[in-house]
Amino acid sequence: MNIDCVTDKKHYLRLGLSNSPIRQAYYNMRKRCLSKSSKSYENYGGRGIKICKEWSTFEGFLKDMLPTYSLGLTLERKEVNGDYCKDNCCWVDRKAQANNKRNNHYVTYNGETLTLSEFAAKYGADYELFRHRINDGWDIEKALSGLKEKETIVYNGVTKTVAEFAEEYGMTYHQLKKRLMRGWTVTRALAQPLRTKSTHIYV
Repeated sequence: MNIDCVTDKKHYLRLGLSNSPIRQAYYNMRKRCLSKSSKSYENYGGRGIKICKEWSTFEGFLKDMLPTYSLGLTLERKEVNGDYCKDNCCWVDRKAQANNKRNNHYVTYNGETLTLSEFAAKYGADYELFRHRINDGWDIEKALSGLKEKETIVYNGVTKTVAEFAEEYGMTYHQLKKRLMRGWTVTRALAQPLRTKSTHIYV
């Protein structure tokens, strides 16, 4: 679909975009980030999630996101703490989005706000047990007690837990742990860059 000439309401109508799901996705995004009356504002705009300048208009949003859109897909951010912009957004099916939302329970600990799954990964904790404790009303520090990764490794003469090295080198606990379980040396596991994968869905 050619969107080079999509610049006014008549063009939207001709393309069938007026009151369409993609238009609704755009305005739902704006509501979450900009409207304090929205039930979702606390987890979006209230946490500092912003919308990029290019998406201040529906035209700008269409230019970036229409080429990869198809009916039935919903807008998703790749990094849950990142803003709404072309590089951090993609279209996913509703099942994938629902699975992601199951972990989107945000909590704050030591001045850092993350999802439960992100905290579990950061501290090397069993996610299901950690989630169960939080749902039972435990505070974060107590919920993590006894769940933290105790295994230590040595690199360049420094001894730290797997979780601590993972955080320092910009990866999750599970990514580093998986490399070590494959038999990689500590040096290779920490030094080799992570692979990057495109999550865009092309139609």
